[in-house]
Amino acid sequence: MSGDVCHNCGADQSRNTRTALHGDGILPGGTVMELEGPIQLVECSRDGEIRVNPEAIRTLSHLPPPLRVVSIFGPRQTGKSFLLNALAGSTGFSVSKGSNHKELSINMWVLPVTEDPYYTLILLDTEGYEEDLDRVLAERKRYQAEAVVAQRKMEQRLEGRFVDMEKPVCLIENTSAGELQVNQEALKILNSIRQPVVVVSIVGMYRTGKSYLMNRLAGKQTGFSLGSTIQSETKGIWMWCVPHPCRDDQALVLLDTEGLGDVEKGDQANDNWIFSLAVLLSSTFVYNSMGTINNEAVMSLHYVTELTEHIKVKSSEAQEGDTADEFLHFFPTFVWAVRDFTLELTMGGQAITANHYLENSLKLVKGNSRHVVSSNGARECIRNYFPTRKCFVFDQPASKEKLRIIDKLTDADLEPDFVQQTLDFCSYIFKQSREKTITGGYTVTGQMLGNLAVTYVDAIRHGSVPCLENAVEALSQIENSAAVEESFALYKRLLGERVKLHTETQEELSTVQDGCLKEALQLFMKRSFKDEDQSYQKGLMEHIRKEYDEKCRDNAALSQSHCTALLQQLWNKLDHNSFMRPGGYENYRVQLDSIIQTYRATPGKGVQAEQALEIFMKEKNDVGLSILNADRSLSEQERKLQGKADTSGTADKPYGLALLSKVYGNIQAGSVMDPWATE
Repeated sequence: MSGDVCHNCGADQSRNTRTALHGDGILPGGTVMELEGPIQLVECSRDGEIRVNPEAIRTLSHLPPPLRVVSIFGPRQTGKSFLLNALAGSTGFSVSKGSNHKELSINMWVLPVTEDPYYTLILLDTEGYEEDLDRVLAERKRYQAEAVVAQRKMEQRLEGRFVDMEKPVCLIENTSAGELQVNQEALKILNSIRQPVVVVSIVGMYRTGKSYLMNRLAGKQTGFSLGSTIQSETKGIWMWCVPHPCRDDQALVLLDTEGLGDVEKGDQANDNWIFSLAVLLSSTFVYNSMGTINNEAVMSLHYVTELTEHIKVKSSEAQEGDTADEFLHFFPTFVWAVRDFTLELTMGGQAITANHYLENSLKLVKGNSRHVVSSNGARECIRNYFPTRKCFVFDQPASKEKLRIIDKLTDADLEPDFVQQTLDFCSYIFKQSREKTITGGYTVTGQMLGNLAVTYVDAIRHGSVPCLENAVEALSQIENSAAVEESFALYKRLLGERVKLHTETQEELSTVQDGCLKEALQLFMKRSFKDEDQSYQKGLMEHIRKEYDEKCRDNAALSQSHCTALLQQLWNKLDHNSFMRPGGYENYRVQLDSIIQTYRATPGKGVQAEQALEIFMKEKNDVGLSILNADRSLSEQERKLQGKADTSGTADKPYGLALLSKVYGNIQAGSVMDPWATE
């Protein structure tokens, strides 16, 4: 598929964060994702070229799941756009009234789902096909293939597994002060890749065609800079991340290095560091040379003899064992690409393979001269440090005149043998290159690769030698700290989404918390790296415990507040006037028992139901005592008044009314004052 599509956003959006899109921008504070009208997603020209609209891809890259995608397909002039406009509740898709045939395309409209704002609706309107069966079938097949690819890329992007860069970017560059530094743009791209990576680097003398091979691995004619002059084009280490053509669960990271021995730079130390970094970062290391593998070619690979001065396995000299044994455990597969090869692959009159040719060239030369000892040193290092080796030889691709425009040539313009040799080379890299691993057998993701690059370059900048043990330790701290942060954030989000405080029981909250904890730990185990003493996992559990304790306190406080309000509401319904008479306390107890029964029968009180009742009743205990004392006083006064009435035949009614009023006021005020105290 062709088309300039940017897939480097890597934005990580949670499901409960919805953002409103307006045109091709992002507006904060929205609640849904929505485009004002349809935009083109895919265009297919009449010559069969398919192009994808970068604006549409940027829009899709910001859509959080879940999505609902509705597409429509059919002949021209059959009302497809009308139906989709009906779904959208507006007129956005163009309803054609004529018979003009436009370029085939797929138009996209992003809308909220009105019935459920949790979802985002994507409507896809396809250009109607002509009613010719062969053409219909061909177009249908193309559309279906495009839809499958688009769906796969969307799924991978949401899972942090999709990367498809438009062009390479510089990963490690030289500053104006001559120091190496990691480019932040490249680091951001790597940080978005959560899947394992296969890392292929290529090194060699400048102007030997390294970039052409890397472009072919990327499936492109152009990308890494090519040149036809004696000047070196590539500076530093450039990176191109593409989907692995054979493995859905891995990404292919291509690293093109600046040419060694550049006469314009003349910096031997820089060459050594570039060579060493390419070895450290890759899982397949391609050495590119011209002509033949003769003694001069082997001697030009002297950088390999200096690896022990630029790479350490252990942080302590005392821990260092046999260098070759240490290196072979983590060094990449070695591939020697011999360009413009003109010899016959024969030996003793028998045809041999390119691999046989390589191994024969690496045999030690007899002699004790300084030159022989030096060349044998390079041979021994290649054999000892790179136990897995492969060789490819390439014919000259084309005439000198054509080589000046090789980036514009098609395979038909190149020598057939060279084309086949290039295909064989790419096939081997795709099928045999393993994912990048580090000491301990840990698989490296794109994010981890970026952190490794930073660690190695920082060591070089500070005058140290990159140490694998230190790099793994630093990587462990970075990855595990991120794992704790992401896992705890997931726990908090899930707990907030799944629990509505207050809960009816503690068990309800505990059950939800167990599920959230399980998912958080699963993420941590997947994301963590080399947490051998489980210190980071213990730290995560402590964060989760504190968060759960806080949630429990909030749950109890909300329940307490709810219950207190309910009790006060029921208390206000008491008939207080009925208590202001002899025998009123008994009536008070009857009404009090009634509201307690009503309270306990009311659902939804939560975990503090009984505690809230106990506290409330203690607070009202003084009121009960006031009513009891008033009841006793009124009963005693009633007896006295009755006695006077029996003696005189009259009762002091005004006095009795005043007494009742005073007692009632004391009760309303919550006072336990003796109603006779002031008499």
